[in-house]
Amino acid sequence: MSCTLFVFFARAESDIEQFIKTVSAPSYDCPVPDLIPRLNELLANDELTPLQKYRLSVEQTQHQICIGSLAQAKNSLLSLTQSEYTDRSSDYYADAIYQLAFIYDVSSKVFEACKHYKEAIELANGKYNDIYVSANLGYITECETFTVQEKLRKIYALLDDYSTNRNNGLLAHIHNSLGFVYSEEKFYHLAAEQFLKAHNLGVGVYNGSNRLSILTSAINAYTSSEQYDLAENLLLDYEEINKEVDTLYTNFIYLFSKSRIYAKQEKFAQLKATLDAWKRLDSGIENKIWNAYYKWHEGIWCLHLNDQVCLRALFNDEILDDSGVEKHLRFSSEWNTFKIKAGLALNDLELTKEAINDYFYIEKIVSSEKVKYSNSINITELYGKIQELESKVAFEKKLVSYFGYFAVFGVISVSLIGYILFKRRLIKQREIDPITGLYSPESVVSKISKLQAPAANKAHAIAIFDLANFRDLNRLMGVDKSDLILKEVASTLSTVTREHDILGRLAPEQFILCLTNIEEATAKSFLERVRKALERTFLGGQHGVDANLNSSMSIFIATEKLDDVQTILEDMLVSFTIK
Repeated sequence: MSCTLFVFFARAESDIEQFIKTVSAPSYDCPVPDLIPRLNELLANDELTPLQKYRLSVEQTQHQICIGSLAQAKNSLLSLTQSEYTDRSSDYYADAIYQLAFIYDVSSKVFEACKHYKEAIELANGKYNDIYVSANLGYITECETFTVQEKLRKIYALLDDYSTNRNNGLLAHIHNSLGFVYSEEKFYHLAAEQFLKAHNLGVGVYNGSNRLSILTSAINAYTSSEQYDLAENLLLDYEEINKEVDTLYTNFIYLFSKSRIYAKQEKFAQLKATLDAWKRLDSGIENKIWNAYYKWHEGIWCLHLNDQVCLRALFNDEILDDSGVEKHLRFSSEWNTFKIKAGLALNDLELTKEAINDYFYIEKIVSSEKVKYSNSINITELYGKIQELESKVAFEKKLVSYFGYFAVFGVISVSLIGYILFKRRLIKQREIDPITGLYSPESVVSKISKLQAPAANKAHAIAIFDLANFRDLNRLMGVDKSDLILKEVASTLSTVTREHDILGRLAPEQFILCLTNIEEATAKSFLERVRKALERTFLGGQHGVDANLNSSMSIFIATEKLDDVQTILEDMLVSFTIK
């Protein structure tokens, strides 16, 4: 009998260990949702060993993070990391520290996030690749005052290190971080490209809400760049995947993304319908930031109706006084723009001035660190409205003395004049790719889009040059030389093209050239000469290795006005994947 019991318990112990292995997910993924009921059932079992309970609890907190229950996960993790059963050399302890870092990160508690990211890196180095990479990516993007070039260089170095291990989930995680860096710099075209690479790599291996998180980033990148058709197409893909995932978190993200697209396009009927669906979902959400996002978009609807009672209720809502919510919204130019417009609609001078100060202050901070720009406010129109508002307040309520009025007016005038000059400088900086000195992706596409129809018997010729062996050159010459490679390519292209040609960097490994008002036959032969000159670019002499570029070229010839440049470029880029 005792032998039978021993065999039974040994088998049960083995089953539990096997389940722990099955439910365990990498740091960048979610546990399989179908396994969570069994996980919860086991955690209620008093016969688990302390170590088994610890390991399962770490998987439970990872699931809680995936479904948006951050407070619940944080409380459990703080208890787990102080447990007497903690083995500080184990993967599950390193994972718990990383999860805490992630929660602090998304809660805008930067100091705590960075402290935990650094600890997770030290714990995982040389032992747990998923945690090591995840913590590094968090630390690189959030914790050091790196320039954008330094951030990209460090992330590309990680990509280079892990590109041969065929771990699509890990590679997707790295591409996702590249997308975030580009997005922060407002290079939304490059950001969307990285997010889609990450999504395509990860969608077949990720679990639960993680199957949709990267797709969400791509949708937001396209929305920010006002490519609404592309954003809405991706939303259709989101809907299909979410039929299987269908969590509170993924439904919230879907409705938020949809509302943002409609709000930015001022499609108010569609916005209202989406808000109605969101409100039904909102009743079950305890996350303050999520609730604030709903109230914000409801406020956009109120502003459209000029419903001042509704707007005033929004700004009196205690949720906006929450420090985490306030900090999260304050760094959004879209929120500050809405707040300015709402202040004007309410004839509320103090609210408007506060919003303007936040808007200018945040834009100045961000641009001083990263070269950003803003295009969401017509500053001249705003200036006039503020004058009208101040005059009205001064006349009707006599709250501002003549001295106070001119002082306030002077402060706003100086701020606006300074901002106009400041914005001009930012726009000029945004037009240029910081590495190559050529036009940036947004700028070069904009310039091509503005071309008039070519003259009779002439054409506009667009060519995209793809650096086919760029990654191989990075490995051969060292990732730290990637900027030098790009600069030499830019130098070659600038030398062989004409002054009035439109030349820019389209993507990390692609350049674009547009020849205007040229004969078609001449254009083709000219572009072929450019391609050959590009391949003759010798990179080895000054770097100690023999290296030449391999490139491929896609050409589009237009004899009429280029009406949809974005679609043309997408079709041209597809040709590289077919060759």
